[in-house]
Amino acid sequence: MKKVFTSSIATAILVLIAIPALAQCDESPAPYNPDIDNDGVIGVTDLLNLFPLFGQPFSAAPCPACISGCTNAEASNYNPAATVDDGSCVFGLQGDQHSCAAANVHNPDLVYGSVTDIDGNTYRTIVIGEQEWMAENLRVAHYANGDLIPYVPETAVWQASGSIGRYCFYNNDSALICPYGYLYGQATVLDARNVCPTGWHVPFANEIDALVDYFGSEQAAGYALKSSGSVQSLDGIWNLPNANATNISGFSMVPNGRRRWVNGEFEGLGDTARLLGGTQTISGNYGVVFTTTLASPFTVGANGDSGSIRCIKND
Repeated sequence: MKKVFTSSIATAILVLIAIPALAQCDESPAPYNPDIDNDGVIGVTDLLNLFPLFGQPFSAAPCPACISGCTNAEASNYNPAATVDDGSCVFGLQGDQHSCAAANVHNPDLVYGSVTDIDGNTYRTIVIGEQEWMAENLRVAHYANGDLIPYVPETAVWQASGSIGRYCFYNNDSALICPYGYLYGQATVLDARNVCPTGWHVPFANEIDALVDYFGSEQAAGYALKSSGSVQSLDGIWNLPNANATNISGFSMVPNGRRRWVNGEFEGLGDTARLLGGTQTISGNYGVVFTTTLASPFTVGANGDSGSIRCIKND
C-alpha cells in the first residue's frame, strides 16, 4: 500500500514539473514521457532525476518538437505539421494560379474569395471598391435555374443562332477552357434565367462604369485589371507588349479572344479580351474590350459576336 502511495505522489509531482516545459509548446506538443529512466515504471527514480532542475531559471528556448505555422484547417495556408499557431493563417485564396491550376494569372499578393456555379465550378473572386467580382471567366453550361445553355461548335449554327443564348470555347478546343473560360453569345447575358450563380448577376452599364471610375480613367483601369506579364517573357499569358499591366486590382483579365457572329471565326486569343455586360444599347451590348497596347481598353458597342462573362455579386 505504501509503495502504491509513494508512486502516486511521484507521478503527481512529475506531472506538475512537466507543465512549465509543456508551456513552451502550447499547441499540440509532442507527448511528454515522464518515465525518464525508461524502465516501464513511473517511480521514485524518475522523480529523483528531476531534483537537479529545482530552482533553476526557466529556459525560453524553443521546444524541439514545436513547428510554427498555421494550424487552422480552414485556412488556405494550413500546415498539418504545425504544432504552434504563429498567427499567419490566411482565410482566402492566394498565389498566381487560376482555380484550374494555370499559372501566371492572379496577383499573388492579394487574398481572393470564391464562388461556385450550378455546375460545380469554383471561381476566385475579388473585392474592388464596394463591388465583388469574379476574378475568372465564367465556364458554366446551365442557367441558374438548371436550364441547359446550348453548346454551339458549328460555324453555320453559330451564325444562325444569334438570337438565342449559346456558348462555345475558343477554336472548339476544350484544352483552352483553362484559363480562358467559355465564349458566350450576347443573348446569353440578356436571358432572364441568369447565367451567373445565385446571388450574382451579369454586370450592368453603371456597374461597369463604377469599376472603371474606381481607378480614375479607362487607361489606368486597363492597367490595373489585366493579368500582368507576357507569354514571350514566360511570366504571363498575354502576348507582348501588354504594356503597363499590373493586375494590382486582382481582377486578372485574360486574353480570351472572341468568336465573330458574321463568319463564326475565332480571333484574338492572347491579344484581346471581351467582357459582355447586361445592358443592351442601340448599337449593341455594353461591354469592355481589353487589348495588349491598352490604347482604348474600354468601349461601348456591339460586342455581341461573343465574349466572356465576369459576374458581379448582388448588393
